[in-house]
Amino acid sequence: MNLIEANGFHQKQLRLNVQSVEVVKVYYVWTGRNAWWNTWSTRYSTGCFHRTLESAKTFCEGRRVQGTVFYIDELPSLAVLASGCTLVVSEINTTDFLARFDFQCLLLITKALPVASMTLKQMWYLFNAKGALWPSGYPQNNSTFVSLCYDSESFETIQRPQELLSYRSSSVGPNYFLSWYHRPFENKRSSLHLIQETLSSRLGKD
Repeated sequence: MNLIEANGFHQKQLRLNVQSVEVVKVYYVWTGRNAWWNTWSTRYSTGCFHRTLESAKTFCEGRRVQGTVFYIDELPSLAVLASGCTLVVSEINTTDFLARFDFQCLLLITKALPVASMTLKQMWYLFNAKGALWPSGYPQNNSTFVSLCYDSESFETIQRPQELLSYRSSSVGPNYFLSWYHRPFENKRSSLHLIQETLSSRLGKD
């Protein structure tokens, strides 16, 4: 299942209260030719974030064009869970997830406003790319995305030492499914885990 982008204004689900916060695995699809081992600036496209690897691969199969190479990154993301709905914060085009987010300001906010009393909409205001807790000049496009998932199925959680992977497609012909190869996805995520642990501790759920 692919995730839909949250806009912070019209979804009634955003009024739900936060119940828990986790670091989860989101499958991010992007395209490019021979880009795997090089620095590559990727662009967000509708439907590029997925909850499962199978969903991401199906998405790629439906968009095959001769010569296109697909990549799927196991993207560590912040999941804010409410009843029947999950808000997911993902950052692309970075080597250190959420490292530019103002952690000290987040501490002050969550001391004054208990996390358990906060809604998903308030979390959206904190983390979306136009939010005040990102530094001046932080790119508002192709950077941080806040998505929603209404599926009852849970995301796969990620522990600090867990290895993540990046997948690269290879075509053996139009009448066959894409083949996939993988390598380690080694971008840093200590800041992401620190934010999750802090929010969870404010909820009393370490």
